[in-house]
Amino acid sequence: MYKVMIVDDEKCIRKGLQILINWGEYGFSAEDEAANGMEALRLLEREKFDVIITDIRMPRMDGLELAKQIYEMNIRTNIIIISGYKDFEYARSAIEFGVKRYILKPIDQNLLIDALLKIKKEYEVGNPAEEAEKDKVDFIPEGDAVCVISRIKKYIDENCSRDISLKSIAKDFNYNPVYLGRLFSKITHISFRDYLNRCRIEKAAGIILGGKYKIQEVSEMVGYKDINYFCSAFKGIKGITPSEFRAQKYTLS
Repeated sequence: MYKVMIVDDEKCIRKGLQILINWGEYGFSAEDEAANGMEALRLLEREKFDVIITDIRMPRMDGLELAKQIYEMNIRTNIIIISGYKDFEYARSAIEFGVKRYILKPIDQNLLIDALLKIKKEYEVGNPAEEAEKDKVDFIPEGDAVCVISRIKKYIDENCSRDISLKSIAKDFNYNPVYLGRLFSKITHISFRDYLNRCRIEKAAGIILGGKYKIQEVSEMVGYKDINYFCSAFKGIKGITPSEFRAQKYTLS
């Protein structure tokens, strides 16, 4: 069975997709789901998925950002993007992250089945030697794993404002990014992405309290190119938006 994850912020759509077709009949299992890109990444750092079906518009992390993170982490999977007509050209920009399949809403089950069967065929006719090479990981002995992850945490703490990713760090430390991401989650009990976000948000909070910079400037200073993603990540960790955090400071002072 090829494993599928469905990513959409609307539960009714996730459940609807799970019953839209008889997944098992075509060789797929679609039991796993996530409400946004961040949740999807947490699952991807623990498990392998052959197909990701994701909506383009979601809070916290949208489908485009999810595709980008998957590309940067060098995770081998096939992404099917679901989008409304108005978002179609926006969705197509994900081609630079390896996305090849798009389905417009409302979802036509025949188009979805066709996309899945093409993906299945690609897996079945792939070069075995090439596939084995892509799946190869670098095993870290248990006694050394904690030390390695401790070094990586220190590196993130010192460089979180830079344009770093699991893929770039794995390359710097000479490890497979997927394996390293799973090891990081196992030892720290937090995903690489969540740890990086926390480091950046804590640094951002300190800069905001200084009162010298605009929110947009703070976002860029701590490594976020998308201010909407920054504000969403900030609220997810602090419980309030950056603007509310700044206003709270003046209220308490």
